[in-house]
Amino acid sequence: ERTGATREQILGKTVRELYDMFLDVPDGLASEGDWDFYFAELAAHRPIRNFCYSRRTVDGRTQHVSISCNPVLDETGNFAGYRGSATEIGDHVESAFQARESEAQIRLITNALPAAVAFVDKDLTYRFLNSTAETWFKKTSDELIGVSLVESSSIEFKAKLFPYIQRALAGESVKWDETLTYPDGVTRTVDLSYVPHLGEDGTVEGFFALVVDNTERNREREALKASEQRLSRILEIAPEAVITVDQDLRITMFSQGAERIFGHTAHDIVGQSVEVLIPEHFRSDHGAYMQGFRDGPAAYKTMGERGEISGLHKDGSTFPAEASIARLEIGDETIYLVLLHDITDQKATELRLHRSREDLEVRVRERTAELAEAK
Repeated sequence: ERTGATREQILGKTVRELYDMFLDVPDGLASEGDWDFYFAELAAHRPIRNFCYSRRTVDGRTQHVSISCNPVLDETGNFAGYRGSATEIGDHVESAFQARESEAQIRLITNALPAAVAFVDKDLTYRFLNSTAETWFKKTSDELIGVSLVESSSIEFKAKLFPYIQRALAGESVKWDETLTYPDGVTRTVDLSYVPHLGEDGTVEGFFALVVDNTERNREREALKASEQRLSRILEIAPEAVITVDQDLRITMFSQGAERIFGHTAHDIVGQSVEVLIPEHFRSDHGAYMQGFRDGPAAYKTMGERGEISGLHKDGSTFPAEASIARLEIGDETIYLVLLHDITDQKATELRLHRSREDLEVRVRERTAELAEAK
């Protein structure tokens, strides 16, 4: 009667006929395979327990029902029919559908994250895993949900993770990094976060786990560190001054060679304008030179093309120098790399050679004159 049909329309009908009238519901609770099983159980006169299905009402609505029934035998022990009851479970089904839709949305979001996500209840049983966690554990959610974390974890996992699990179940959010070998055979350096989940009464019902694989980032970080160490070693032994300057012409790196040549320490000079290294009477020309270099097509240039350049020592003295400059584009940033030589000794040597040549020329002239007079 709840279907809106009259008793006359239902009585006398077989279950198959009723299926065609009311029970063939697309996307209903029972699949075609479920119905085949149900009819087979009926044909075998076996009890039916909590068989859930959907039915159509006369006015086109869908109802969700759970049915249980037992076979009835006559006085001679022969099968006479079934007696049972059906219960509408629409509210339960609606809640289940909403929960399923909510879980589907959560799964869609967490599957897009570049991290493993899981929820473990207070009994240390898996209740949710995203696709990344499935890959790392080499098992599907269906295989892991309901499985004890204790029973499924390796000795390594228990030793490294359980102290933090205990803290999470005590209500503490914990975060740390660890190196672990996962069931897929890959050893990963990971950042782990455990966040406790509290029930309405404030008790801990489990914890969410977020695990980010930083293996590649750490490898790149180590490679960068090694590269920086090599560069630092090169700069330590390089006799030249190696200086980098940002777009505002402020010093960002000052090598040990630069410290020896200019007398400043890197600690004191980094962040200052590069003009503190240039004699005051050259500064206006230097500003125009840098503007032209910044706007020009060349990415590398030898400085001093229009005459000698000089550097300004910390003690106020000046010295002759040779320098070259390169413009480097790193992302959206422009930096300038300057290589500078103090050529004071070179200039002194050139001066001595020049004077030696002059002295030699004078002596040659004098000797020539003496020989001319002797004739």
